[in-house]
Amino acid sequence: MVIDGAGKELKPAETMRLALSGKYSDGTQTQIKDGIEWSSSAPQVAVVSADGEVKGIKAGSSDIKAKIGGVASAGWTVSVKAAETEAKPAPAVRLVALRVSSSSRELLTREKTAIRVRGRYSDNTEQNLASGFEWQISDQSIASVNRDGELEARAVRAR
Repeated sequence: MVIDGAGKELKPAETMRLALSGKYSDGTQTQIKDGIEWSSSAPQVAVVSADGEVKGIKAGSSDIKAKIGGVASAGWTVSVKAAETEAKPAPAVRLVALRVSSSSRELLTREKTAIRVRGRYSDNTEQNLASGFEWQISDQSIASVNRDGELEARAVRAR
């Protein structure tokens, strides 16, 4: 007896119908449809139903055999391939640059102006930022920045 299927590989949850052919002593060969006892050597990998339908369960291989009366077929090996992994999630978007701007580039002493911060992210998007950063001034005798992002001129800068 010879088992035949459309292929020898399945993915988990895929199915395939098997056929069994018998070769007789007079040299004739015919397909057998009834009275077949199907078995799987590794039912945790692939199972076979009473009508010869093999279903992949998980990655591995299994020998499928057919038996009629006292005559058993040679094993027919099916491989179950692991399901393809899902696409990897995109890397986390991170802040890559800051741009500071103001409506005024020059201030008189004690004059104030609002400073805006715009962040550019690794996915090439930009957005205004309102928090999550710390203001720093290189020379606090000339200007200061409060928590609300207001820049105040303190003294004239020497040229």
